[in-house]
Amino acid sequence: MIKFNDKKKESDRIKAYKLLNKLKDKGISRPEIIKILIDNYGVNKGRVYDWYSGRNMPWKLKEKVEHLEYCEELFYLLGAMLGDGCIYEWKGQFQVKIYGEKEFIEKCAIKLSLCLKKDIKCYYYKSYFKTRGSHLWYIQTSHKKLFMLFQSIRTDLGMVLNLMKNKSFKGNSINFIEGFFDAEGCV
Repeated sequence: MIKFNDKKKESDRIKAYKLLNKLKDKGISRPEIIKILIDNYGVNKGRVYDWYSGRNMPWKLKEKVEHLEYCEELFYLLGAMLGDGCIYEWKGQFQVKIYGEKEFIEKCAIKLSLCLKKDIKCYYYKSYFKTRGSHLWYIQTSHKKLFMLFQSIRTDLGMVLNLMKNKSFKGNSINFIEGFFDAEGCV
């Protein structure tokens, strides 16, 4: 018998969940399915009820719908990310961050909100001020598509040119350069 706890592999939960769906498709009654999963996998009775009714499922099976619009604002962000951005993966979360002065970060937050169709907030980096004495702001989001796009662009800058050609090459390239200069440049 497999016992579930917080450290149990997600793959065992997925196997139990898939077995539940197979048994359900065969027309086996709910009490029988619950008994089989408890006996064979040691799954919590409440969890099986949630799986059976469709209220819950193992986390790895959930599809997260992420919106990413390829517009001129996205190219501004790609330029800004090449200048002052970073990406990292932590516990299955694909984090994207951009650092800078308050005005620059507010501008990035507005443009990122338009691209992702979700609200992006600006944050003040207190510990940076305490250690270095300067004001640093950042935006942060967990978004796999944007993470993968930026990761591929960092390894192959030619990909940016191919993406720019999709709609308005001139507008996209101007926004890309503007984002990069806002992050890095000075005149």
